[in-house]
Amino acid sequence: MNRLWIFGDSFSLPYNTEIGWADLVCQKFKLRQENLACPAVDNFFIYQSVIKFLPEIDQKDYVVIGWTHPNRKTWIYNDKNPQHQQIKTNSLIYKSKHHVFFRYDGTHRPKQILNKPVDSGIDFFDSWFNNYFNEYEQRLTMQAFYHDVNSRKLKITNFFFSKESLVDTDIIGNLFALDFVIDNKLFINPDNLHFNNDGHEKWAELISKEILSTDG
Repeated sequence: MNRLWIFGDSFSLPYNTEIGWADLVCQKFKLRQENLACPAVDNFFIYQSVIKFLPEIDQKDYVVIGWTHPNRKTWIYNDKNPQHQQIKTNSLIYKSKHHVFFRYDGTHRPKQILNKPVDSGIDFFDSWFNNYFNEYEQRLTMQAFYHDVNSRKLKITNFFFSKESLVDTDIIGNLFALDFVIDNKLFINPDNLHFNNDGHEKWAELISKEILSTDG
């Protein structure tokens, strides 16, 4: 059975719903699902996940990558680093194939701030955002990840966090998860802008069309 490989953030998961768009796509095309998406990860995490699993992806398989907002940032966790140990309780932890990643858990982030660096009150995170963060660098890095992955001989369908997330890049996209949810009012509620059940069904239809086009 051919497989559907999925890489991305929470837009690639059945986040707070019983069934997700990936489940519906797999049912439609009779594919086995390999979903490596994780909530709130950054594009570095998504990119390295694709690279690590490349040897396992067959040319007959399908790949869907949901690129996230370029402002997100994760780090590789070092359990011997005292700073990493100290902030672990305020971090989201992700385990990939070969590494453990972490990022700020957003505890003090105002709801109206979406993927923008804000003061967390935690020196490790605030120091990076205040002294090292550069939006142009983040966007160019995402662009490099995107082009490298899409240079591989795979059946890849890409979608993106939002239209705004592609500003100052040369990436041309046509599927934008956040815009789709907001424009069509397919969110769970105004405080949870993930796909609701209808949103997953409609998004599955769009992704299915894109997947069929990769066979051409």
